Formats: sequence, C-alpha cells, structure tokens
Amino acid sequence: MRSNPTFFDSDDGELFGWHFFPSDARARATVVMCGALGSDEASECRVMYGRLAEALARRGIASLRFDYHGTGDSSGAWDAPDRVAAWQRSVAAACRIASETGTSKVILIGTRLGAIFAADEAARATVPVEGLVVWDPCPTGAAYLKEQMLLASAYGVDRAPEGVAGLAYVFPRAMVDDLGQLDLASSLLNLRQPTLMLSRRSRKINRIIELLEGGPSFTFHDLGNLNYSGRVTSLLTTLSDADFTTAIEWISDHAGASLEEITPLGSRRRSGFLTVSRSGLPFSVVETASFLGPNRLFAIDASPLHTSEEPPIVIFLNAGLLEHWGPGRLWTDLSRAWAAIGFRCIRIDLSGIGDSAPRKDRCGRNPKAPEIIDDLTDIAAALGSPDGEGLVFVGLSTGAYHAIEAGIHLHPAAIIAINGTLSAHVPEERDGGRADPRRAAHRPMHRALRKLALRHKRIAGWIWRIAATVLPGLAPISVVHRIAARRTDVLLLSIEAERTAWHNSLWSKVDALRPSIRQHFDVYYLPGDDHSLYGLKTRQQAVDAMTAFLRDKVMPRSIGRTIDSGGMLTTSSARAA
Repeated sequence: MRSNPTFFDSDDGELFGWHFFPSDARARATVVMCGALGSDEASECRVMYGRLAEALARRGIASLRFDYHGTGDSSGAWDAPDRVAAWQRSVAAACRIASETGTSKVILIGTRLGAIFAADEAARATVPVEGLVVWDPCPTGAAYLKEQMLLASAYGVDRAPEGVAGLAYVFPRAMVDDLGQLDLASSLLNLRQPTLMLSRRSRKINRIIELLEGGPSFTFHDLGNLNYSGRVTSLLTTLSDADFTTAIEWISDHAGASLEEITPLGSRRRSGFLTVSRSGLPFSVVETASFLGPNRLFAIDASPLHTSEEPPIVIFLNAGLLEHWGPGRLWTDLSRAWAAIGFRCIRIDLSGIGDSAPRKDRCGRNPKAPEIIDDLTDIAAALGSPDGEGLVFVGLSTGAYHAIEAGIHLHPAAIIAINGTLSAHVPEERDGGRADPRRAAHRPMHRALRKLALRHKRIAGWIWRIAATVLPGLAPISVVHRIAARRTDVLLLSIEAERTAWHNSLWSKVDALRPSIRQHFDVYYLPGDDHSLYGLKTRQQAVDAMTAFLRDKVMPRSIGRTIDSGGMLTTSSARAA
C-alpha cells in the first residue's frame, strides 16, 4: 500500500485528507471514509480506518480519509456558521475528489455521527455511490448531542451559557438546532444502494432495523455488548477481528472485479489562507504536510506567509494518543494563531501515534515509549537545529513529559509543559524493571518503595515525599529548575489538583532564589482538576498564559522585538481572496 497526505478544495475551503491506494496505482473502487466527531472518538476511528485502508489496499481497493471543514487539519473553525451543512458538503467534496482519481466505483463508510453524513450523501448521490457501510452509528443528531453532554458532565465541564458544552467543544445554539434535524432512519429509507450496518442494539437502532430488515439491500451485523475502548471519553465500539473481517468482505464483494488506473492524489502546499483574529485583522498563513527525520514523522508546518525573519519554531507534541491536532483541536488553532503573528509552528505525530509509523521492531500506540526521546533529537536535527537552538517544545500530559526531556537532551529556546508528571510509571518499570537510561527527566519512586506500596501505599508515599523533600535533585521541580538554569525559558502549567506532584523540596526552594532560574522559570497554576483541558474555561486560561509567555519572553529574545497579542486567542479560517 502507498499513501499520500493531500489538500483538496471544497465549497467552504481546503480540506485535508489521506489517499491510500494499491502500490500499482490500480483500484477496483475507492472507499470514502467519513470519520467520527468528538474528542477521543475521532482518534480511535482514525486508527481503525488506517487498519481498514491497509486491508482494502491488499484487495485492490483505494481509500480516502478526510477531515471535515473546521476539524482536524482542514481549514475553517469549529464555531463558524453553518457547520452541519459544511460537514455534509465536505463529504460531497471527498466523493467528488475520489471519483476524479479515475475510479468509477465509490463506496462510503461512516462512523458515529459520520454515519448520518455518509447516509445523507449516498441518498443525494452527487457522485454515484455503489454501497454504504455504517459503523456504530448515532441514530440521530439529538442522541449524539445528549451523549456529548453526559460525557462533559462526567468530566465536570461547566455548562455553556449558549448552546451545549461537550468535551473541549461548545456546540452553538444554531449547530444544536441543525444537529437536531439529523436522522439516520430517514436517510437510510431513501437509499437504493446496498447497506451494511455494524452496530450494537439499542431501542432506537432496533427501530431502524425493523424499518429496513428484510430488504434485499440491507444487512445488519450485531456488534453485541463489545467492550468500549476503556476510556470514558469515547462511546465508539471497537471492532473485533470477526467484525473487521465482515466489513472487509462486504466492501470487497461490492467493489466489483475490474481494475482501473487511478491518479494518486499528491501532497501539496496549502495555499495561503486567512486567520481572522478577535480584533478583526486578517493574517496570512501557509501550511505544508511533510515528514521529518529518518523515521518519517508526520507533521503539519504552519508558517507566516510573508516574513523577513527566521522565526522561532514551536513544536507541538502529542497529548497521549491524541493526534497532532491536540485536545479539541487546540494545537491546530494555536499553531495557526501563532503563525499569524510570526512563529513557525509544527504539529507532529511522534513514533507510533496518529499518522506516524512506529520505529522498526517496536509496537505502535505507546505514548510513553523510550524511543520517543530519540524522536525529539531527530526532529531538532531535521529542522536544522541539532542542539535545539531556536526551538520551543509544547506538550500536554505525556507530551509535557517529553517537552521536559527535550529541555534536558537539547538546548531549546523554551519549553511549555502542561499538566505533566515526572514520577508516573513508565512501561519498562512494569514487573520490577528499571527505567530506560535515556530518561533523564524521570523521577520514579525507588524500587523498594514501589514494592512496599503494593501493601502499604500510604506509608510508601509518605517516605517518598520525605526523601524528595530532603535529598537534592530528587524532587521533580528540580528538573525544570535545572533546565531554566541553562537559560532555556520554562513555563510550567499545572492544575491545582496536581500541584503536589512537583514536590517542592528544601533544595529546590533554594534553587528558585537563584537569579538565573527566576529569570527563566515561570509557573502558573490552573484552577480545578481539568487535566486534559477539555473545559473551555481552563483551556482559555492556559492559552492566555502560553500566549503571554511567548509574547514577553520567547519572541523578544529570539528576534529582538515584541508582538501585539490582540486577537491571538480566538481564531477562525477562511480562504484567501
């Protein structure tokens, strides 16, 4: 299989996608993949779509995965007007592009809310669609919204003054009304194409099955009470090997037998688009999809369209297993906003995460793998700065830990670490193992205390806190002091609920008085316990703190000038006129 990242036009602006195709560039059909919308749901869906694309390519079937307008790496903003219609137009644009590659057969697959969009497009048939697969569909847009509200409530996200608050997103009132009009049954009833539904049974799903069952073109596959992903932030039912095979066989049966020459969609530079700030001033930004380093880490480079300076480079690291968009698309929005005022911003997938393959002989989807520390030095070298000079590393949670490792292994201009921890267990320590020697920032509990904690957790924790208080260099806060002492600017953001994780020791308190550390170290405590920045209030405070840090410290130090922060915090995108 071969794959290319690609930008393509829609009626609303440029969309980002991946074109997967057989190595000989001949295909029986092209499957257009309509993903889920939501925090972790979208990430898990993309993982399954990647697996699906590989399996289809082996059977001579191409695939096109894309980001809806205002989501992922596509242009536009989540809160722009007319979102639901724009997402429907995104599906139509993807089908059009798929047909223009040379394939005469297009099959749609949609997941969760994307299942309704796929069914709507199949019913409209702006491009002839040969078949439809709906995987774990939302029966209605209203049901989807209700689930998002429940998830947000479980995370303690405040209610939105207008509209509905979800995890990391607010659904404006107009969007709520439009989503309320979506109904899977009404779309499926209008279809003539063969349809496969893979779903768990529920009252509303059973109603749809009763309406369609018995028809020659409808097939239902029961997913049963299969496990969720294990994360509360996802409602997506994962497919077992048997379910996966069912989907592959069905698509293959409806793809036809004849092979057609196709024209692979190529990667290209996104044309300049406008980032419109809160002050109403437009700024031009250009984005490029690329691969960095010997292991070809996938990255999106957002840069000012016109600049006479070599700008500081901000590198956004994965937050756990979330893609390079960041939580609730935070990295995408920030990279465009900061690029608009002079920074070059790179959001990247580390080894085995998102669209980056794992290193050889290593399994993927391990955000704590020690090999990721090698990724950091590879990224710096690929950007022309082997020692990290002029680079700024930004990370949340696991990404914060990696940003701190970058601060030790390299000599970057700055690091921003949000809700990170240096004492959490790493994979090598399971079953009594030792941490990988590459981990310079890791401050684990001693092995003897870990054994004691199995029976006496409180006693082990008490002993550990005393040791971290009195022994020099053992407290996690001493690690970031060490980075600041090397004249790397450090911003440490932490929620109040995790404040004690940094163990202010006697030695670190003395260190904090040193002028070199005071000058280069800032700490900002965010209220509450919103670790993942899913609540918009906590997220906004974090963005304000990061923006001020870049404006007041990094930019003047890097190129000797100050910047106006007016309007950096709220962005939307539109195509340049």
